[in-house]
Amino acid sequence: MDFEKGWHWSGDIVGTSEAIMSVVIHSNGMIGAQEWGTVTAQWGDLSGTFLMRTIAKGDMTWVTFHFEVVSGTEDFENLCGYGVGELDNVNNIATYTAWLGFE
Repeated sequence: MDFEKGWHWSGDIVGTSEAIMSVVIHSNGMIGAQEWGTVTAQWGDLSGTFLMRTIAKGDMTWVTFHFEVVSGTEDFENLCGYGVGELDNVNNIATYTAWLGFE
């Protein structure tokens, strides 16, 4: 199933990603998801826009995320990170906190 969702995070980098999220719910209750979203972010004196890939997996109550920058401004090209979130129902993922840094 596909649905539109804005992902918000707090931490070293603050920004918003708006994208279409593709979610797969497996028969055993595990879920998998992948998002390609354009993010405008600021980290200290750095700012820029980049394409972020987010891969998520978990069960019906929790999700873990891995982020990586696919393309964008040079300042953010090696950015990656992880986060955790909670599902509030099958079709929606609550806001989550993520920790990001450079590889």
